[in-house]
Amino acid sequence: IEFKLKINAIGEPRSSRFVLTQDITPENYGDYVNYSIDLNDDGDTTNDWRIFFEDNENIYLIAANYVPNSLLDETIMTKSTTDGCTTYGANIDSAKFLDTSIDRSIINKFMLTEAEDTGNTAYDATTSLLSSTYWEQFVDADVAENAVGAATIEMFAKSWNQKYNGVDGYTEIICEWNNKKGGYQVSDIPGEEFHLQLEGYNSAPLYFPSHTGDSCDSYWLSSPSIREIGESGEDVLGSCVLGIINDGMIGAGGFENGQTGIRPVVCLKSGLRGTSEVNANGDRVWTITQETAATP
Repeated sequence: IEFKLKINAIGEPRSSRFVLTQDITPENYGDYVNYSIDLNDDGDTTNDWRIFFEDNENIYLIAANYVPNSLLDETIMTKSTTDGCTTYGANIDSAKFLDTSIDRSIINKFMLTEAEDTGNTAYDATTSLLSSTYWEQFVDADVAENAVGAATIEMFAKSWNQKYNGVDGYTEIICEWNNKKGGYQVSDIPGEEFHLQLEGYNSAPLYFPSHTGDSCDSYWLSSPSIREIGESGEDVLGSCVLGIINDGMIGAGGFENGQTGIRPVVCLKSGLRGTSEVNANGDRVWTITQETAATP
């Protein structure tokens, strides 16, 4: 359990006194941030990004919903052609796998802490999601360090577990790395190592956003799965990547799955200050300033 001590100067607003990482706790996960990248092209950036995680050095934002295919870099992703997926849905096309390793700084920051390049195709698929060069369209260089195409299972689990720590009706997520199979497992139920049904998902819009008018029903995580299944049902090592399904499931699917969308994650610069207010809908919205804390 993590505790944060907040001491305010008398009469001074809390959020103008401290940098964001000192002011934001897991209770704030899900708050909106007025981050400049407009995801739905409506001219309003106060409802496009939510606080996903903080690690005492950086704040991580996640797209509040799936991002439209028009914003994807087709160098590494293929837009869905699945019936009903007209706006969302992307394949991690094996023909576009990158011939490179994931940068170690990205692995450390975004918590792909156990996975190593063992040559299986699921790890290769995560290279596309974690190569920050191809997600720069989501980076405001004034306030952000970098972005990736999807959260890792470890960051997802830590965010969820911190937010719902001790709250009845919410499943604790336990994810483990299976070195033999080169993937993560999210359940210890025999035969179901790649599926975990989460209680409480229907009251957790940060983790399970809703949308209408499109058959896209899930979004990618950038972590290889333990599941071993090929296109024809045969066992094939590491052909699946973890994802989040709208019905409360963490599951594993083939990386060419047109009904799975993208929710990029942005790492903000350390030391940023900010203010917050509650809008007319009752949502807390943070505004980032470019001012950073003075070095002691």
